[in-house]
Amino acid sequence: MKEKIYKIFNTTLVLKTLSMPYHTNANGKIFGGWIVSKIDIGGAILAKEITGGNVVTVKISKVIFLKPIEVGDLIHCYAQPVKIGNSSITIKVKVWIKKICNPPIGKYYLSTKATIVYVAINNQGKPRTIPLLSIL
Repeated sequence: MKEKIYKIFNTTLVLKTLSMPYHTNANGKIFGGWIVSKIDIGGAILAKEITGGNVVTVKISKVIFLKPIEVGDLIHCYAQPVKIGNSSITIKVKVWIKKICNPPIGKYYLSTKATIVYVAINNQGKPRTIPLLSIL
């Protein structure tokens, strides 16, 4: 199918949260699965805004853990659409951390990045066409 042409979107802050002690793995760092769940939620927020309705996660790929997250780090998820098809949308998400409890205080680091594909669905859970929207 032919892809729709959309303007190039800027990266958007879609989620901000604080890492807590109960998010840790056996090594005392934040569990990778928790980070991926935040990436998925953040990407879905942007996908829902762009598609104007419900979406489902179809594929999470290219997950790269660049820097461990520690308890007390402030988590920022930034998302950007990279491809919009007839019913699917591909979103790149980057997780940046801000050190607010551990040295060096105030420093930002790129921690994790991933690419996620979502499919827009209707109320029956079937794929639907993404409308041409001029949002963001």
